[in-house]
Amino acid sequence: MTTDTRPDGLTGRLIEAAIALLPVEHQARYREEWAGELAQLATGEHAGFAARSLLHAPSLRRELRQADIAAGRRVAVPVLCRFHLLHWRTVHPNPEDQRIVSRQCSRCGSYQDGTLFTPLDPESMAMVTASRPPNGAF
Repeated sequence: MTTDTRPDGLTGRLIEAAIALLPVEHQARYREEWAGELAQLATGEHAGFAARSLLHAPSLRRELRQADIAAGRRVAVPVLCRFHLLHWRTVHPNPEDQRIVSRQCSRCGSYQDGTLFTPLDPESMAMVTASRPPNGAF
């Protein structure tokens, strides 16, 4: 005889929906963890806990993926990122020089080094134009 500790009814469906949003390698852990949480709560609080779990599952998924990326573990590439529909965020690898800007996808962690510089100051432009031969002769 096996004992199934999964909640049933609305609570069970909400918890399973939240677990389905998490990375596969973390689903078993959170299924056990949330079942333990539900066991500690009063019966009337189960649906609220399950709804909050489902509401916060996308941010938990993002944090779990970021932790996996930071630890160097291989993670599955999201479908949108496979089609190069990346969700870029601006990062500054050198906080002292804000002119250097790179982009990083918040979903898959891929980097694009797009060094952007401010326009050259007039003194630098004078040196560039002064070093050019007259009349465009090379």
